[in-house]
Amino acid sequence: MFKFLIFLLYFMSACCFSAEPQWLKNTQSVLVVLAHPDDETWLSGSLALFSQQKKHIQVIYATSGGAGKDRSGRGLSGANLAKVREQESIAALKKLGVKLPPIFWRLDDKQLEAVDYAKQIEQQLKSLSDKRHYELFISFGKTGITGHLDHIFIGEQTLNYWRDHQNSPYFLQVQVSDARANHAQKVAEKFKHPYRIYQPVANELVQLRIDVKAFQPQRVAAFNQYATQFPLSLQSLWKVFTQESSVEEFSVVKR
Repeated sequence: MFKFLIFLLYFMSACCFSAEPQWLKNTQSVLVVLAHPDDETWLSGSLALFSQQKKHIQVIYATSGGAGKDRSGRGLSGANLAKVREQESIAALKKLGVKLPPIFWRLDDKQLEAVDYAKQIEQQLKSLSDKRHYELFISFGKTGITGHLDHIFIGEQTLNYWRDHQNSPYFLQVQVSDARANHAQKVAEKFKHPYRIYQPVANELVQLRIDVKAFQPQRVAAFNQYATQFPLSLQSLWKVFTQESSVEEFSVVKR
């Protein structure tokens, strides 16, 4: 009964708060700063929506994911894996309608906080912002959704830069609520898959839910570009989850 109430609360809140606010509709330029190729999965429907609205979207990947595991069966690693994952991310963004090619900083995967790239990231963001004013910045929140230290670090550094150097009024932090994570867990259990979202946030910390139901095919197509990251079993799980979960969630940081 308790779990049912959680799901009911989640779907009621999604229905009530999934309308896109006017300030977001009016936003024309968006900078998305992520840690790895495939991180855009958490906001892929929103990127497809922004693309349909003809917003200027620039996606940055701080690393190229070379320290990860190759799940395609090709035995790729290091620089070879990173090169393929970059190509996968380019293909995924195209599926979402993003016109601009992504920017790859090629920093050390799984070493962002250890090496402390804070100053370099600040300089990179300043160089980019000097060329174009971005009305909206998007990155990870405090938990990084999965608890990945690279996610947390890149989210912190991007937020710090926005606070110190930008006059845009809004910063979006990509989140997954407790209710949505529980939903994902239920889907995973149906597939007998060990998938789990390790660091969701309390439901009340989500202030913006964007309805992305119309972009479910694009979300699935983009996800399926990552053969090195997502095996077929996870692709099947994602297809069902995106059919049943029609919103993407954000915390909103305001000036």
